[in-house]
Amino acid sequence: MLAVLLLVDLIAYPGFFKLTLQDGALVGNVVDILNRAAPVVIISAGMVVVISTGGVDLSVGAVMAIAGAASAFVLKQSEAAKEADG
Repeated sequence: MLAVLLLVDLIAYPGFFKLTLQDGALVGNVVDILNRAAPVVIISAGMVVVISTGGVDLSVGAVMAIAGAASAFVLKQSEAAKEADG
């Protein structure tokens, strides 16, 4: 099924899988998807270990929400945010 989805995507959007080198870094849709999915993959791997050992821990969503809110608060108070605002 995934192969069919990738094939349809390749036909519908031929430039979707295109990677370019810009300022020494890879740029493209696939790179963006992998970068944004990395935290979810790490959390999912941890949950697989917990569930496979017989435990069920549903608090990971709450921990991720609190960590995201705390990160946003810290970033808002940082010097970089103040410089970006002008």
